[in-house]
Amino acid sequence: RIDKLSGGQRKRTSVAVYRVPIAAKDQTVTAPRFELRYPDGPHDAEAMVADPKTGRLYVLTKESRRSGVYVAPETLSASEPNTLDKLATIKFTPTDGAVFGNGRFVLLRDYALARVYRFPDFAPGGTFFLPGQAQGEGLSIGPGDRVRVSSEGVSQPVWEVTVPKKAFTITGPAL
Repeated sequence: RIDKLSGGQRKRTSVAVYRVPIAAKDQTVTAPRFELRYPDGPHDAEAMVADPKTGRLYVLTKESRRSGVYVAPETLSASEPNTLDKLATIKFTPTDGAVFGNGRFVLLRDYALARVYRFPDFAPGGTFFLPGQAQGEGLSIGPGDRVRVSSEGVSQPVWEVTVPKKAFTITGPAL
């Protein structure tokens, strides 16, 4: 449900996520739906990451330089809304993110930059520029910590980028 439109951004009181099983072949499944409700009113969010060890979900709002990091309950209910807890405020406007395979760091991106944070407390690390893209909103981390970034739009390239080693140096306390 869209609660209000503000500056072209859609703000919602909750987000819905689905648990879809991964299989070796195509199949039709019924995926349970989980409603994740913000504790403090509507927000715009474009990024969500999962703890690679526990599967716990983290929703990141997309707000001008003061975005919220919200954590879902350890066990989700499909029958009633799950209230998120606000974990941190970060000085970044994420459009996507992913956790590195070792589970110690998360990489967030906006339209032009990427920033490393310690995971799961979101203490900030280094920032670096990404390749120029029409509307940079996609990010994935694959085997060997290969980072790929993408953009909205038809026929947009997917770029593989290297995260500078210095970006993994935590520069401040968790916010």
